[in-house]
Amino acid sequence: VELAEIEYIANSISSKTKAICYTDQFESNKIALFIEEGINEKALTAHLKDHLPSYMLPSKFIKIAALPLNKNQKTDFNQLKLYL
Repeated sequence: VELAEIEYIANSISSKTKAICYTDQFESNKIALFIEEGINEKALTAHLKDHLPSYMLPSKFIKIAALPLNKNQKTDFNQLKLYL
């Protein structure tokens, strides 16, 4: 599964959408999609179902106030793990 493809489809619904995929391959191998608050989860789910095969659909949606960034202004995946 290409996480970047899921993120691309999720972020293509709107220019305001900010979503990041995460999977822990050693534990559950399930896909979590982190989305910023204010995004319509039902519309996003329908959009993903229209554009992705069922095995690529996230099993969990996690709303957070803002995506955490590290000192290089990239997504801080260590901080995202705390929400799981």
